[in-house]
Amino acid sequence: MKKVKLYEKGLIQGIVEGSKEGVIEALSLNPLIGSLDLARRLVEEFSLKQPPYWSFLK
Repeated sequence: MKKVKLYEKGLIQGIVEGSKEGVIEALSLNPLIGSLDLARRLVEEFSLKQPPYWSFLK
């Protein structure tokens, strides 16, 4: 439960800051993702397939 809370807080912080690396790091904390490499691939794929929703990330 604590890991999920860390993921949620990190994700919100990454989104507010517009930080792609912050979002990736937060996603890697999600128990369903569990790795920095997978989180990075997911964010890259999402960014390519749905650019309007991910364009705020730097």
